[in-house]
Amino acid sequence: MAALALTGCEKPTPGLVPAVNLVKVVEAGDIQPGSTRITLTASRELRREGVPATFADLPERVKGPAGVRREHPILIEADASLKIRDLIPLLESLLAGNSVNLSFLVATDRGPRALTFPVIMEHFCHDLWYWDGSREHHDSRAHLWIELRPDPLRLVSVTTDREPRLVSEEPELRQPQAWSGDRPPDGPCSEETLKTFLGRPDVAALSPFIRLRLIPEDSLDSAFSTLSALRHLGASVLPEVHDKP
Repeated sequence: MAALALTGCEKPTPGLVPAVNLVKVVEAGDIQPGSTRITLTASRELRREGVPATFADLPERVKGPAGVRREHPILIEADASLKIRDLIPLLESLLAGNSVNLSFLVATDRGPRALTFPVIMEHFCHDLWYWDGSREHHDSRAHLWIELRPDPLRLVSVTTDREPRLVSEEPELRQPQAWSGDRPPDGPCSEETLKTFLGRPDVAALSPFIRLRLIPEDSLDSAFSTLSALRHLGASVLPEVHDKP
């Protein structure tokens, strides 16, 4: 599946009553007007605008013309007790329907908000091309890639190159290279350590991206809380779902 950045002022969303228990995060963005609301309950029941739905027919009910990206906002309301594995069928169904504008309904101190969940496009060009909510991003620069795991936050690797899956059709050029600069060691990594690292001039000059590696057994609480906290530090974050740690 495609790889699965939070901005905006903190405006409350009047009249929106969550149908499930939401993950609480430090901050999130505005809910896009006219969003299609899809609910996944603790018992894994799926609803579209309150009406029962199935994963099989969901793409046909939300997608646009065949082969055309659907930029209409999708707001996913998933119960906080669920895990990433419970979301995979829903995300695969939405991606099959060409949806690129995905957000999750989350709780904040100021009420329900939307946590955007980026979609990296499968594409042949050399640019990093992804959607973050309603915003489309094209980036042809080389980057520093900082791979992290949540709960507890820990550093996996620091590499440099363009997004490895989009660099070239030559397999030997797809592999990122380990960064030779001074960096925190692999293992447990505090938010303060990460913030200091990202703020260094030599790191900022390399247009760093955080790749948040998620696996099926991760809880939505740890995944969403980490995603929000990292963006609260001012980092550009692209979450990715993998089969293994």
